[in-house]
Amino acid sequence: MAKQQKTSRKTKKTKPERSYTAYCIEIKDWSVPYSLHLNEHKKFRNGPYWEYVELKILGDFIFPDRFADKNVECRFLGSRSMTKMLNQPDKYDDIKPLCLGSMTLRGERKEYLGSLPMDTFPTIVGSLAANKYKYLIFHGYTPRYGTAEIFSYHFDRFFEEEDW
Repeated sequence: MAKQQKTSRKTKKTKPERSYTAYCIEIKDWSVPYSLHLNEHKKFRNGPYWEYVELKILGDFIFPDRFADKNVECRFLGSRSMTKMLNQPDKYDDIKPLCLGSMTLRGERKEYLGSLPMDTFPTIVGSLAANKYKYLIFHGYTPRYGTAEIFSYHFDRFFEEEDW
């Protein structure tokens, strides 16, 4: 009797195409923690100083409907490198960022963590202080495994659901 040989065919798995979603948050409160330190750990950072600035926004989802009325905390960390790249885009043509940040939507945990160019802090904080911004709108992937990459965000006084 001849032995039967099993042939295994490797099929290339393709990732399912991801869809996009807008996320709208009504801003309820905000703060801007800031700290400046002498850089005592030169093996981790260059230069004599170490700086940390964060825009923390607390709010409620109003869109999409499945997250409506859920609390969310958004944290934007100040980035001097983003400022450099925006001011000299030709110099950084080879850099291909994957996203601006990530939205976590697991169980009770609703939060965003991302970057914000350092030179935009005065404009955004001034507008928040003057109550010019009421909404924070993100655009990115629909969540998969409780996480969604975000590709754009903007602060606005108005939100029209049909525009998104």
